[in-house]
Amino acid sequence: MTENEMPPMASLVPLIDRLREIADEEIPHPQTLETRVWEDGDYQIRIFHNGPAKEQIMYKPEMENPVWQRLKGRSEGFTEDASEYGEILELDYEEREERQIEW
Repeated sequence: MTENEMPPMASLVPLIDRLREIADEEIPHPQTLETRVWEDGDYQIRIFHNGPAKEQIMYKPEMENPVWQRLKGRSEGFTEDASEYGEILELDYEEREERQIEW
């Protein structure tokens, strides 16, 4: 794969379609779909709604089932373990709910 070539995503389409069906049942609209695919074939799919509380469905290959999350009251902070490239931003939430969704 060349530097500017995108990894193939066609094999993810049925999975994305199924996660969109789940998201339609679980989280409000409007929804945003975010798919990240890395050169090594790893990927992450996330469908979310930004409202007073962020709701999202997330799936990665190492997960048995997709996960639904509701996140509210985001606060940002930098970790004490900073690398040579700068400090790492960590997100924390005042309220966090999470559950697995059976396929």
